Amino acid sequence: MPHIDIDPEKCGYCGGCVIVCHDDAIDLLEVTLTISDACTLCNACIVFCPVGALEMADD
Repeated sequence: MPHIDIDPEKCGYCGGCVIVCHDDAIDLLEVTLTISDACTLCNACIVFCPVGALEMADD
């Protein structure tokens, strides 16, 4: 099933992805980023991420 993967080693926890998320599906608490099932895979966070810490994955 497609989903968005977070690379914690690349993520700077800037919070930009939280702001650009149209679905309000991304939460940032200190240094933990989570993406909920509300995510519609619109890719806004992937396009925005300045360090490439987010990517589409299919397990």
